[in-house]
Amino acid sequence: AKHFQDYWDPNTSDVEKMLEDALSESSNLLTGVNYFPKGMLLGFAKLNPVKTLDTLVKLFDDSKDLKERLIKFETAGEELLDEENRARVIKNEKPAKSSYCEPRSASVYLAFHNSKNNYLYKASIYKAFSTLLGVKALSNKFDKVVAYYELCDSVLSFIQENHPEIIQERETCLQQKSLEVMSMRHSLKGFLIPSVLMPCPMQQSVI
Repeated sequence: AKHFQDYWDPNTSDVEKMLEDALSESSNLLTGVNYFPKGMLLGFAKLNPVKTLDTLVKLFDDSKDLKERLIKFETAGEELLDEENRARVIKNEKPAKSSYCEPRSASVYLAFHNSKNNYLYKASIYKAFSTLLGVKALSNKFDKVVAYYELCDSVLSFIQENHPEIIQERETCLQQKSLEVMSMRHSLKGFLIPSVLMPCPMQQSVI
């Protein structure tokens, strides 16, 4: 998150270069097997830097409703994909199948931009977490993200109020493994809320 924040510049004159630098340490969060959000975003930035930057700026506007931002992000991504594919047709290139501007990638960009108020989201994690807590999982892909945020907020609040020692023990454990660890609130802005309830590798038990 800090690396992204160091390079993120909404006033840049070179959007593609700015995003390339800002996302250079995103690793498998934005690139994986048949999963290319980073590559598509950089392609969009090269083709239409103004719209690409505007799409991210609007996504990052946390004064607006989260679900609304996610929907608009996906819609803008589809518009950019159409523009990208029109350009590919002219060059006799194979069209791209996805903009990858979906909830999962959106959550990564949001967490990079503001790790204090956002969680990394993945549908399978939400489903497993809901099952763990005995909560019925929602079906709408945008509602799932909102529900996941609410679950994470609730669990985080409970741990902070009732078991602060878990936070300290988990951070100490990770620090001993020489990992870069932010505050527990930052750490939980990811897939770590379920993991904080699991035994630390260097301990018999956390709870």
